[in-house]
Amino acid sequence: EVHKVSNEIVKYDPQIVRDKLTKARAKIADALPKVGITPDRLIQLAMGALNRNPALLRCTPDSFVLSVLQCAQLGLEPNTPLGSAYIIPYAGVATFQIGYRGIIELAYRSGCVKSIQTYTVWENEDFIRTCGLKPELFHTPLPPGKRGDKIIGYYCVLLLTDDVTCYDFMWKEEVDIIRDRSLSKQGQRKDTPWITHEEQMGQKTVIIRTLKRAP
Repeated sequence: EVHKVSNEIVKYDPQIVRDKLTKARAKIADALPKVGITPDRLIQLAMGALNRNPALLRCTPDSFVLSVLQCAQLGLEPNTPLGSAYIIPYAGVATFQIGYRGIIELAYRSGCVKSIQTYTVWENEDFIRTCGLKPELFHTPLPPGKRGDKIIGYYCVLLLTDDVTCYDFMWKEEVDIIRDRSLSKQGQRKDTPWITHEEQMGQKTVIIRTLKRAP
C-alpha cells in the first residue's frame, strides 16, 4: 500500500485511496443528508483534493476515507473554492476541518437562523461596544484605503427566526490564543487556513462562539 525509501514513507498509491472510497460508497451515501450532494460527487471532490495536494498522499488512506465520511455526515463539500470544509494533512493523518462558510451553511440549515453577519474591525474605524443590561454595538466600516492595516477584533450578529438578535465580539488577542493553540499542534505547516486565510478563520471563530448563544 505504500512506497518506501530508506524506511521513510513517501506516499500512498492514489488508486488505493480511490478503491477504499469506492468500497465506502454505501456508507457515504447513508451518511449524506438530503442536501443535493451525491456520494459519487463527494468521492470525485475528494480525489480532486488528493490530486491537488500531494501531502494528502502521505496520509493513511483510512484517515482520508474517515474525513470524507465526516464531510458526508454534515453534507459539506471538501476543498472547493466555497470553503465549506477542508481535508488537511497533519502528521500522516488526513484531518477534517469545517470551514467558515460551512459553519454558516449549517446554521441556516438548522431553521433557527434568519441571518448571520460577520465583520472584522480594523484600526481607525469607529467601533463602540457596550455591555450590561442593554448591550449595544456600533461599527462604521471603512474601505481598505482609509482603514488601518491592523485588525482589532471580530464580531458576529445573529438574527433568529423569532426575531431575537444576539451577537458576540472577540478581540484579536483572544482569537490569536486559539490560533496559536491550533498551530502548536500542526507544527510548521504553511498551508493551514490560520496562515492562508487568517481573517476568515477569525470570523469563523467568533461565529462558533456566537452560535453557542443560539438554539
